[in-house]
Amino acid sequence: MLFEKNADKYLSHFERYFPQVKKILIDERNEFMASRLRMYLDKYDLIVAIVGEGHILGLENILQEYASLLTIHLTDIREGKWRELLQTNPI
Repeated sequence: MLFEKNADKYLSHFERYFPQVKKILIDERNEFMASRLRMYLDKYDLIVAIVGEGHILGLENILQEYASLLTIHLTDIREGKWRELLQTNPI
């Protein structure tokens, strides 16, 4: 659960100590997933993507100019906040 609450901190440490591994496991995967999501966004008005916590920030950075995004974290689901997020941020 610590990773879920501090993903950016953990990714920074990961990048510092294992830059090549992070590039392959996180950054390149983010680019691949973002290209697929853009392809689907061109076809459909609304899509749902379920990704690991370590990919959320990178995907948001890549896709924020391309589409309107609503991110619901696993902690939001566990804490029952997801309904409120959907109501206050209509897609």
